Amino acid sequence: MPDNSSIRRFLVRSNSKEQVEFSLLYEDVDFGRQMCLDCDETRGIIVTGGMEGHLLILSSRREFKSVKWRPHSTKVNDVFLRNGGDSVHLFSFAGEKEELFWYRISFREDKQPHVEHIAAFKLPGRIVMDVVYSARENVILLGTRKGAIAVYDATIDESSVTTLPHMSSHVLEPTVTRQHAHGREAVTSIVIDEKAGAAGETVFFTTGRDGNFCRFAVRRVDGETAADGGVVGPKKAEKAGDSDGGVIVEDGWRLETLVVTKITKGWLEKAKLVGDTVLLCGFYNKRFFVYNETKRFEMFNASCGGAHRRWDFYPGDGALRAFAFGFVRNSELRLIARGDSHEQGFKDPKLKDSFHGVETRVVRFLGTNHNGSTVFVTSGEDGILKFHECRTSSNEHKVIADVRKHVSVVRGISLSAGANSTLLFTAGAREELRCWSLDNDMSAGTGFRCLELACAPMVSLIKETRIMDASAVPVPNRDGLHLVGTACSDAFVRIWTFNEKNRQFALIGISKFHGRCVLKCQAVVVPGGEGQQDAIVVSSAGTDGRIAIWECNSVLDSPKCVDMGEPIIAERLHQSGVNGLDVRIAKARTLLVASGGDDNAVAAMTVSLAVNGNGSWSAVRKATGTVVSAHSSPVSAVRWIRDDIMLSTSLDQRLNAWAVSNGEQSGELSLACKKSYFSDIADISDLDVYDADANTIQVAVVGFGMEVWETVQVA
Repeated sequence: MPDNSSIRRFLVRSNSKEQVEFSLLYEDVDFGRQMCLDCDETRGIIVTGGMEGHLLILSSRREFKSVKWRPHSTKVNDVFLRNGGDSVHLFSFAGEKEELFWYRISFREDKQPHVEHIAAFKLPGRIVMDVVYSARENVILLGTRKGAIAVYDATIDESSVTTLPHMSSHVLEPTVTRQHAHGREAVTSIVIDEKAGAAGETVFFTTGRDGNFCRFAVRRVDGETAADGGVVGPKKAEKAGDSDGGVIVEDGWRLETLVVTKITKGWLEKAKLVGDTVLLCGFYNKRFFVYNETKRFEMFNASCGGAHRRWDFYPGDGALRAFAFGFVRNSELRLIARGDSHEQGFKDPKLKDSFHGVETRVVRFLGTNHNGSTVFVTSGEDGILKFHECRTSSNEHKVIADVRKHVSVVRGISLSAGANSTLLFTAGAREELRCWSLDNDMSAGTGFRCLELACAPMVSLIKETRIMDASAVPVPNRDGLHLVGTACSDAFVRIWTFNEKNRQFALIGISKFHGRCVLKCQAVVVPGGEGQQDAIVVSSAGTDGRIAIWECNSVLDSPKCVDMGEPIIAERLHQSGVNGLDVRIAKARTLLVASGGDDNAVAAMTVSLAVNGNGSWSAVRKATGTVVSAHSSPVSAVRWIRDDIMLSTSLDQRLNAWAVSNGEQSGELSLACKKSYFSDIADISDLDVYDADANTIQVAVVGFGMEVWETVQVA
């Protein structure tokens, strides 16, 4: 540590059980004022930069003589020491002249450091916040104060390397740059995860002063180009905080945003990878905190007055059994430390991993990944999207990703097949409707990828409006266009379109037919037959007990939002609110509609669709059937398994399988309960069904927890 005199003295701290002692290591008048410092603990190397542009290399173990030179003519703002295998790589940054130099420090037999200048950098921004180096993939990553991330090809041209005091004339230019990776806020730290990623791919984490924690992947590509000449995804964030992820392909390199997670309203300043645990350090409300991103909880916080110009945090291990937090305040070095008093360590007596912690509202299956596990997503009152892997054969389950973006409860999740990826639409409180891009090839095993594409604007006049449900389908013969139906608490059914190309939502149709809170909606594509256009129909259900079906082709090309008027058919199947709704295409232009409500009843209905002479669609009810006391509590969800079998679940914790007979001739459908299963989940809110293979189905129910069944056999 340096002292406060005009001649800067470097002291070495020696720890013993009896006392802490300091001894003089080095002193120099050129470092008498403000300076920057970094160290390599494994080799005992200290590098510091001074106000006059000097760099100094010291040995904390006094194993070699100090090395001092002056590569910059102005103040050295920061120095970064990075491990390079057999050597150490030094990056020195002088902000006034926007200079970033790259050095390689190797050691001879006499242990004296041999310093070589490799190159200078062309920077994507004025102020460099962090630099990391991957010797395995020959990649240098750089973050700036304006939120940019730059990738450099670190393949060393030995012919241009010079030995001090000579400087190399080689200048590295970024091969690919991600502008506004953290909005317009600073990229505060970058950490490479050497264990993650496929062969030839570098996966890294970043933190920023926008409070976000991001995962990226970068790799070399051969001849891969984007359809628009370089960038796949949003071109540029319009303002700080906008969704600005995506895939960038430039000069034979591909930079992809994997996951963006909001951690805090304050600043995230550092990410540390301790074993397999990711620790995030930041400041909020005049406090310093350490957040465990792997297990997703706050491990430590201290009242320190807020962000500091110079501070550091040393974690002894991922459990923080020993750590040290040091910062400078009022010209004093202050230290908060914990020593490890447990020789064997302490193992948390964890019986079971936590789920959402509050009520889960929705579950949707996504498919099967490369190792045969089923992947699905859940969300609820906490507003967090949790992505899961489940292998029922071995009863294994784990959370593979958490995404925090919604400010409150999520009530609706829907999937739609996109042009280049699977799109995930999520909706909930505060009228939030968001679109995400998921990895289209989960069988590749390259890691889970979830990227936010867009957020729909708020259109309701009531700020407390909730989107109670959402359903999306791709528009036939319209590449990259999706129709999204939403059921809203302000009594409106709203129809949106989402365009993948410009990543924008557009409101095209509304209706207040129900007159009360709309609870459910579902969109399906009905084949039109030879020479006829396919139809998109949206079914809705509300607290009025009615189920309405809307034909949406007529509003697809509307230049502005229109009132959709009356539905093509509406039937009252329940006495009060309809909590469960599922629509299935049984045969050409015939819909099977299943519903469950607050009146404890389940109902089924067949609807026949027809094309009129003017091109419009009409609907006729063919048959209905209702079981009045299907459950002993309100029905919360229903799903079709086949055309003749449907499932229902309720707050009574029962999962019932119903055989539905064809009654179009008589106008009545017969529903008979064939099997009933008891669930261990209290207050069941939703269920979903997935055809794992030709002979196996999986059923998931959520409420205060989650339960997954496999192979539901119904006679």
